[in-house]
Amino acid sequence: MENGIPQGSPLSCTLFSIAINEIATGIDDNVSHCIYVDDVTLFCSGKTIGDISRKIQKSINIIHKNGANTKPKYVHFCRLRKPHNDPTLYLGQQIIRGVTEVKFLGLIFDSKLTWRSHIANLIVRCRKVLNIFKTLAHTVWGAEPKTLLKVYQALVLSRIDYGCQAYSSARNSMLKQLDTIHHAGIRYCIGAFPTSPVESLYCESGLSSLQIRRNRLIGTYFLKTLANPSNPNNEFIWKSSELYKTRPTITRPAGARFISLLESLNFPLPEILIQSAQQQTINITDNILSRICNCNRLIIFMDGSKTDNGVGCAFVVKGRQYSWTLHKYWSVYSAEHNVGGHLKNIRPSVLLQPTHFSLNRINEVKMHRLRIGHTKLTHCHLLQGRPPPSCDECETQLTVQHILCNYPKFEIERRTHGVKHDVASNLSSKECVLQVLKYLKEINIFEEL
Repeated sequence: MENGIPQGSPLSCTLFSIAINEIATGIDDNVSHCIYVDDVTLFCSGKTIGDISRKIQKSINIIHKNGANTKPKYVHFCRLRKPHNDPTLYLGQQIIRGVTEVKFLGLIFDSKLTWRSHIANLIVRCRKVLNIFKTLAHTVWGAEPKTLLKVYQALVLSRIDYGCQAYSSARNSMLKQLDTIHHAGIRYCIGAFPTSPVESLYCESGLSSLQIRRNRLIGTYFLKTLANPSNPNNEFIWKSSELYKTRPTITRPAGARFISLLESLNFPLPEILIQSAQQQTINITDNILSRICNCNRLIIFMDGSKTDNGVGCAFVVKGRQYSWTLHKYWSVYSAEHNVGGHLKNIRPSVLLQPTHFSLNRINEVKMHRLRIGHTKLTHCHLLQGRPPPSCDECETQLTVQHILCNYPKFEIERRTHGVKHDVASNLSSKECVLQVLKYLKEINIFEEL
């Protein structure tokens, strides 16, 4: 350790953590600290700037004495509107620069803790990723909605979910800006029309709103924290909640949001300690375990061999032997591969594969638009500022219900393709969807959806 950390060694990360953890030894108990790899953060609170400066300066001197010599900076978190002086802190002979925001572990903390900078940065990053979906989600040759939704969750939702337990204390007007990104991503994935209702987007994609996702992540995090008594955040949860009760005008902390979530769900925390179930170890022999696991398996013995007279392969299954002769120039590896290659052709199931019911991208997009009820033909007038279209036969407003079930002009075509008089029944299964799509193509409305 005196000569440094070995590069490329499996113990490099462990040794570095041991070395860096000692850097905060001896700091004041009133000053909290967080260490993640080589990022060291000190924070404390007080009633006056002088009190805070004295506490934090002593801790900085100890950190500097233990070997820290980086480019430090500090943020004064304060919501006072009247003019006030910021503290003056030193690292050795160097004045520490004061900034209005700082990034720590991917979260941007501004001086007023409004999370405005973090959400703005998050929106910019997510919009860059959504530009990829504009290409991947082409209506004609784009990827399947199921695949795009998985990519969307991995590239966009993962960024929005990260740190939401902290930044969800921002104003609702700022959090709603993320909802716009979320709704646009779902529309790109399933090919929905721009005027589609938000609730319909959630139903078609199987994704929930960001508010529900934040509540779920907050609840999961705090339940795990409370289940671990050694977690240092346990005391902060209840302290912040009690402080919010006495001063409800402050920003609602995460602990108070978690308690209000439990109250809204009518799910109080139990006051007794529920013991975990005890697992009993059952000792069984390897032969018994093998018979239990392999009772429904088919054992096949196979082999390939080569002699001076030729090359052959064989396999034995259920007491019956099958063998054949191969070309004399084949090797023993080719013979064994010839037998093993046939195992891949065995299908594990005899169920009918629904390949003839699979839909391509353009058909799935039309299906989603029909289910939502918003198509280019029926709702394009909302974007163009024109009156809604009407039926040329009965002069009623043109809707998906009218096109599929009530259009008097195409009654014969509906009977020919077996289109039912209920929209839900027509779009419930792939067989019905295919019949509906054929009907729409025959009446020349498919391309206008």
